[in-house]
Amino acid sequence: MDSNPHVGLAGTKLINPDGTLQWSKSEKYLEEKYTRGELSGLPGSIACVIGASMVVRADLIRKIGGFDEDFFLYGEDQDICLRVRKCGFEIGYIDGTAVIHFGGQSERNATRLEVWDKKIRAEHIFYKKHYYQDTVRRISRRRVVKACWRIIVLTLSFPFVKNRSKTKYKLKKYLLVYHYAKESLKPRDLDEKF
Repeated sequence: MDSNPHVGLAGTKLINPDGTLQWSKSEKYLEEKYTRGELSGLPGSIACVIGASMVVRADLIRKIGGFDEDFFLYGEDQDICLRVRKCGFEIGYIDGTAVIHFGGQSERNATRLEVWDKKIRAEHIFYKKHYYQDTVRRISRRRVVKACWRIIVLTLSFPFVKNRSKTKYKLKKYLLVYHYAKESLKPRDLDEKF
C-alpha cells in the first residue's frame, strides 16, 4: 500500500481448497449496465474485490465508516469498494499473494434458499444505496418481468417434470426475486407519489 498511494483498498488472489483459482475481482458492479453512466469517472478499472481477503488503509476505512451493517455477508464487499472509489482511490489486486478461501463456511448451517434470500436482499440494498431511483426502477421492473415469466413457466411445467423438488426450489428462488423487485418499486415516501 505504501508503494501505491493511489490504491485505497486491495484484494488478493483467492484459491479454492483444491488449488484451483477462485473468482475474486470484478470490473463491473451489480447490474451496472443499467446505470447509464452514473458510475462513470471513478478511479481505476477494478470495481470490487471479494471481501474474503482485503487490505485497506486504516485512515480511509475510518473515514468511510467501515462496513455498512445493513449488509449481512453479501454485497458488503461491493459496497465498501464503491465507497472507496467515490473517495478518489483505486481498488487494487495483489496477484502475487494467494489466500485459500473455504467458500460457504459462514453459511454452512443455512439452507440454499436462505442464502439466496440474503444475496437478493443485499443486491437491492446496494441498488437503493448507490443507484439513482430511475435506475433502481429499471432494474426492478426487468426483474419483475423475468421472475413472473419464470414463475409462470415453472408452474405450468410442474406436472410434467421428473425432479419436482428442484422445480420447487427454482420457483421459490424466483418468488424471492419477484418479492424484492416489487419492494424496490414501491415509493420511498409520499412526496414521490406526486
